[in-house]
This record gives sequence, C-alpha cells and structure tokens, in this order.
Amino acid sequence: MKIKFLLFVCILFSSALFAQQTVLDNVYVKETAITRQVIPYPYLREADVMWSKRIWRVIDLNEKINLPLKFPSSKSTHDRKNLMDVIYDAIKEGSLTAYGYEDDEFTKVITLKEVENHGGARVDTVQMTRPDPPMILMIQLLLKTLIRIK
Repeated sequence: MKIKFLLFVCILFSSALFAQQTVLDNVYVKETAITRQVIPYPYLREADVMWSKRIWRVIDLNEKINLPLKFPSSKSTHDRKNLMDVIYDAIKEGSLTAYGYEDDEFTKVITLKEVENHGGARVDTVQMTRPDPPMILMIQLLLKTLIRIK
C-alpha cells in the first residue's frame, strides 16, 4: 500500500514538473524572424475585384525618413547600397526589366545603354530669364505714373 501511494505521489509530482514548461508569460509565443514564414496571397479572380486604384508615389530621397534609401552615396561600403545602386545592379544582372516613362502603361522596354544615358532622370523645370530685372520694371511703371500725373 505504501509503495502504491509513493508511486502515485512520484507520478503526480513528475507531471507537475513537466507542466511548468508550458506556462506563457504573455498572450502569445514570441518567435524570431527566422522561424516565421511568408503567408501567400490567396488566388483572386478578376471577377471578384469590385474596385481597384493605381497609386503613384514619388519617393523624395532628401526627406529625413528616406535617407537610408539615399545613403551611402558611394560604393565604398560593401554591406550596404543605396536604392538606385540596387535597381541599377538588378537591371545589369537581368533580374529586373527597365521600362520607359513615356506612357503610364510601361509598354516600352529600354536597354541598359538607355538607362545609363538618362538614368530615368528628365528635366521638368524650364528656367526663364526676364529681360529686365523687376526693379527696373517698377521704376519704369513709377515714371509712367508720375508723367501721367503732371
């Protein structure tokens, strides 16, 4: 009888020892990024789409929050690249296709040589020079009004 009681107590305490390993301190189990898996998008038919919108964004690399995309500006660092170097290297490698910006549908494929020539940059500001500085125009206007008054 004592042996059965002792055996029962040992089993009871041993199960209590193993139960302590499953206690959660938080609401969820913390995982590292290595153990996480990407959740794939579900299949979406065109008939299931009720509404869609195309959004164009301009990334201003001079803004403070976007500075990690701009720097390092040279290829002296081997562990980091800026955004344009990553895109250019992918085009050189052939894993990324470059398209022209002439239309919104991106139908014209451009070559690496064309990317090197203009690099996607274009002039959208036209500098206009005035023949006369504004001060001279003001003086002329003032003289005309003075002549009319006399």
